[in-house]
Amino acid sequence: MNHFISSLFVCVLLQGSLLSHAITWNVEVGGQLGSTTNPPFFNPQFLEITEGDVVQWTWVSGPHNVTSTAGPLFFSSGDLNAGGTFNVTFTVSAFYTYANTIGNSANTAYGTIFVLPLIIGVSANTSAEALDDVDLLFSSNTQQVTMHNPTSLDVLAIWYDVNGRMIFSQQVIANDSQIKSAPELSTGVYLVFLRTSRAMRTRKIFIP
Repeated sequence: MNHFISSLFVCVLLQGSLLSHAITWNVEVGGQLGSTTNPPFFNPQFLEITEGDVVQWTWVSGPHNVTSTAGPLFFSSGDLNAGGTFNVTFTVSAFYTYANTIGNSANTAYGTIFVLPLIIGVSANTSAEALDDVDLLFSSNTQQVTMHNPTSLDVLAIWYDVNGRMIFSQQVIANDSQIKSAPELSTGVYLVFLRTSRAMRTRKIFIP
């Protein structure tokens, strides 16, 4: 019984932390009468948000819909007209795609959302300038990837492959910490999000 109460208390704390950090991101649907190029059909078309954030879609023409096409959470707005709104709260870190599925527009009328892990309780004195000095280095001699972190920031490195699938994440504090050895990673290009409590930067690395 005590274990159940403790677990429930932890869940409530985590939920409260997510809600207290939540941001609402606004996306227009069907701008310029449904143009798929300028502006994009979903504007902005690409979002990078944090666990617990909310995305609100607002229709400026219609009928259109917002329907998820990839990711652990399925969502669908149904067909809405100008003035309609639809909200989704993203609580799971992952890569999501969605589209307007009316007619044959799904190949051009689509959007993507990167949901990044929420960092709770890490160093609060991080500046964006300090994060600019953090980099990922691959050594062909040792076949290892290390993080150059000269000021020993508390950094979360989140790795994605070129298909937008999250591979792994790792908290790094020490300078020149080993991240992964090359045999653990497939050959290819990776996109790595470096996150602290106050800033985020993106790095691209190639593993031969």
